[in-house]
Amino acid sequence: PIPYLGKFEDIPNLAHEFFLLGVGTPEVRQKAIDLVKMSQKKMASFVHEKAIISNRVKLGEGLIVGPFCFISVG
Repeated sequence: PIPYLGKFEDIPNLAHEFFLLGVGTPEVRQKAIDLVKMSQKKMASFVHEKAIISNRVKLGEGLIVGPFCFISVG
């Protein structure tokens, strides 16, 4: 299990350097991202080994890509 780290407002005080967010609501997710960046910490990304990603795609930070997802351009 993943330990509970606290509220979003606790992010600046946590010793962790990278954060992976599983928040789906855009407004709430943006609030958490802003706190991470304001704290000079980084967003981690997770890409499952069974995801299919075109070599022409440039992935950004803070992604969660599950198995059998297909990401392409065009």
